[in-house]
Amino acid sequence: MRRVGFQHDAPNVGQLAGLDQRQHIRMPVGMEVVELMHPRLVGAPVAAADRAGLSTANFLIVARVFVIQDELAVVLQDIERIDIAIRSLANLAIDCVAEKVAETADEVKRYAASDLVFYRADEPEGLVAQQAKHWDPVLRWARETLGANFVFAADVSHVAQPDSALTAVGKEIDRFAPPFALAALASVTQLTGSALIALMLAHGKLTPVAAWNAAHVDEGWNARTWGEDAEAAARRAQRLSEFEAAAKMLSFCRP
Repeated sequence: MRRVGFQHDAPNVGQLAGLDQRQHIRMPVGMEVVELMHPRLVGAPVAAADRAGLSTANFLIVARVFVIQDELAVVLQDIERIDIAIRSLANLAIDCVAEKVAETADEVKRYAASDLVFYRADEPEGLVAQQAKHWDPVLRWARETLGANFVFAADVSHVAQPDSALTAVGKEIDRFAPPFALAALASVTQLTGSALIALMLAHGKLTPVAAWNAAHVDEGWNARTWGEDAEAAARRAQRLSEFEAAAKMLSFCRP
């Protein structure tokens, strides 16, 4: 087991602005990162980044620490891939979401009103079973945790949801502080097509892998049945990178 530590005394978050994090983190290429030793940042509540109004540079330093610390075996290029997507999302949070908080929250609420998990296939039997396997637990979680009783339809026709359910989910969405937590929630919602999957992920009741698979039941079924061309696979891989970054940000910004 190897440990990755900081070379200098640990600064507090406010002192991190402008520092080249390579001066503080020893991270040789290809080395497995098992444990990050940092007395002030490891385990710190990074949700405070929202409330403290950290700059992108500050936030990304903290984000990278948590990306490294959260993985038991991480190759450097994987960290860089996630970090690029986190940087993009952090900039979006600061430049756009911070200026359009109500609009961003309302967009997530609109997804909840016509959520992916409401609309089911009536055939083939295998697809019906897969949708039930991945989506029924999401509806059950919304009912038991948020008090939101949604209904679903076995076709693509719009089904109106109870006002009480939408109100309950709306209150939960409003708990996600701008800009970072709200931006992460909105990004996961857009990439999955489901505000409920995003909320369940934020609560730690779905792993990122389970959330991604739940959001792509139909795509996965079609790919296994008919095959997937290279262009579609490339688009899927790009969305997955964006999703991983948003899920990671959500994990350390959730309420």
